[in-house]
Amino acid sequence: MSADNGVYILRTKDKQYRVASFQNPEEMHYDIVDSTYKKEYTSYGLFKKFGDLENFTTNPEKAISIATALEEELSVCEYGIQIIHVDKTWKQIEKEYQLTGLNKQVWPTCIYRVTFIFQSLINGCLI
Repeated sequence: MSADNGVYILRTKDKQYRVASFQNPEEMHYDIVDSTYKKEYTSYGLFKKFGDLENFTTNPEKAISIATALEEELSVCEYGIQIIHVDKTWKQIEKEYQLTGLNKQVWPTCIYRVTFIFQSLINGCLI
């Protein structure tokens, strides 16, 4: 059985380096708008894999050092350390993620909350 994992260094146009270890790297190509996989990396896919990282570095040597440490922690690392170059800044990736990815996931929650508030007003619970 395949581990389908690796350690990935994302290098953005503004020379930020974000390092993460994860499975299913093909998800970086997923486009939520039309629910397909693209040849290029998508902002949605990149943000899903690297967006929860609080820290980044502008030092490529430090990024490689972090990646090496992460790889050593894994019992199996099928794809090794991979460096991904994207021609977008991290701010662009974040903005595109918010415009494409979040909207599809947030709307049902928002509609539920508005319905709940409206129903509560009708019932006299919220005055």
